[in-house]
Amino acid sequence: MSTNTQREMRELVVRGLTGQNLRALRQLAETQFRREPLARSTVAAILKALADEYEDFDAVPTERFQRVNDVIREPLLAAIDACDSGSTSRILAAVEVLQAAFESLS
Repeated sequence: MSTNTQREMRELVVRGLTGQNLRALRQLAETQFRREPLARSTVAAILKALADEYEDFDAVPTERFQRVNDVIREPLLAAIDACDSGSTSRILAAVEVLQAAFESLS
């Protein structure tokens, strides 16, 4: 059963990983991943790092925006959905995939 937080996070991801949406996602991650401190801190750190790219002008080059969305969207959605399972191993596995996707952006 999906929660309001999960639905809100999914909507933000689908709308696009803009600076504003990344900041909102980071706040929501505190609730969504509350039972898994390692997952919470990892997801929050990834979202913060991506949001920080927007700090100077609240924009990033179009190519960067598209690449981040292409690479991060599905692993982030999977991590958000894994929380609904209640399975620590499933949550951590999904976050590990998200972390790998994030690292591939460098």
